[in-house]
Amino acid sequence: MAARFGKYELVSLLAKGGMGETYLAELQALAGVTKRVVIKKMLPALAADPKLVEAFIQEARLSATLSHGNIAQVFDFGEVDGEYFIAMEHVHGRSLQQLVKRAGAAGWERLPTAVSVFVVIELLKALHHAHTRVGPDGAPLNLVHRDITPDNVLISYEGAVKLVDFGVAKAALRGRAETEPGLVKGKYRYLSPEQATGRPLDARSDLFTVGIVLHELLSGAQLFATGTLAAMSEIVHGEVPPLPPHVPEALAAIVTKALSTDREARHESALELQAALSRWLFTESPELSGEVVRELMGELFEAELAAEGIVFRRKKKATQLLTALKRPVATQLNTAVRAAPGARTFPWPLVAAAAAVAVLVGLGVFGGLYATRVKPLPVEVVALTAAAVAEPALPEPEPEPEPALSPPKPRVASRPKVIKMVAAETLGKVIEVEQPPAAKPSAPAKVAPREHWTMAATWRLDSAREYFNDGRYRQAIEQLGLCLGIDRRNAECLLLMGDSLWAMESRKSGAKRYLEFLEVAPNHDEAPRVRQLLKNSFY
Repeated sequence: MAARFGKYELVSLLAKGGMGETYLAELQALAGVTKRVVIKKMLPALAADPKLVEAFIQEARLSATLSHGNIAQVFDFGEVDGEYFIAMEHVHGRSLQQLVKRAGAAGWERLPTAVSVFVVIELLKALHHAHTRVGPDGAPLNLVHRDITPDNVLISYEGAVKLVDFGVAKAALRGRAETEPGLVKGKYRYLSPEQATGRPLDARSDLFTVGIVLHELLSGAQLFATGTLAAMSEIVHGEVPPLPPHVPEALAAIVTKALSTDREARHESALELQAALSRWLFTESPELSGEVVRELMGELFEAELAAEGIVFRRKKKATQLLTALKRPVATQLNTAVRAAPGARTFPWPLVAAAAAVAVLVGLGVFGGLYATRVKPLPVEVVALTAAAVAEPALPEPEPEPEPALSPPKPRVASRPKVIKMVAAETLGKVIEVEQPPAAKPSAPAKVAPREHWTMAATWRLDSAREYFNDGRYRQAIEQLGLCLGIDRRNAECLLLMGDSLWAMESRKSGAKRYLEFLEVAPNHDEAPRVRQLLKNSFY
């Protein structure tokens, strides 16, 4: 039976802890309009302490200033019959802790590696927003969550990741010892070394606890001991067990850095850690998105959705990708291949590329009747994917041309085509690429100094990187287009343009940008990643 609480109807009790109670509630508006919210009430015993009440009010005020897609929004704060409360967004889903437990009950050893990384990336987006907030006077708020645990990370049935309980732990502990009974009970396994030793905190404290969460997701096991003193000792002394062999070395290195006991050795910000994990994820599983997380939630909690009268509808592409991610054998095989980069194997990708070219040639010679029904793979993509897995070879000398009997006749076409020779050490292929018609000559314009061009391109590139790291790929592409308009051979702009298009599943356009990047910077540090990405995607 719902109970009245001010302008809200308390529907059911969700949780009860040392600080307060959490209820599912409904806001009753005019004309029968209702909105579901979550009401967090402060316990009456704590409300008698003026310091805790003031801290609760202050933290509610700070939480209300946070507005981000990965943070549960705070709508209201008030007091009813002496009980202080916060009304916040209702996330229709489950906590990360509940998701992990349900996966274990379903017989899974752990969540798929790529899904775990995706969830943590979304969590870091929320932390970056909070860590960089400023007050009305423009001064940094220096907001630190201090309570990053799987219980405080919610995942909706639609695949959205939300961080909750911002600042509650900080408000509860203000002016008190961090080991005071009843305030941080059960959270010692997720303390940073600075918290465990009572040192001043900054945003890097949250990065350590994010590292704990990610380590546990990847390993499928608890990281630190359950006992309070034992857990704090392991945290302070950096007693972190290595990740299992199925975790790739590049990803393990990122987690190890985040779990450094010396905060100066960790990532400088949530944005930096997010960028490192994003680069790894886009290399390993570029198609992964919130749709796959939605598919995962629907598969594991289908009975709960059905009990609410909700029919979970699967999406074919997300189902296929999730099925592939759940195959432990495939994960082990990929790890084995990466662990032996020097091993020589039969060049199946090259054989496949040759077969694809042969099929295209056959279609061109014998399949004229099918030309209007079968769209051949673009020749530049075939050349790109074949060359991406080929080892660099020395260019062979070109044969001397035979003398022509008569000058060739010009060919008229709606869009002229040119033959573009790409560096042999990069691709070793001659490909045909459509080029736009040449611009009509115009009056010479005043050219800005070279250093001005460089500064403008760099500024556009920096803006694009910020958009990219925040998942706003269209805005990133707009900035990169302006960057390439200034410097069309800027390798960093071409690379990020390819990554952005790839993240938006625009494979053909992304492959063309990667091709241009490999031509401009064949020895770039990211060139091996691009070649491997193209090989994995086209074979």
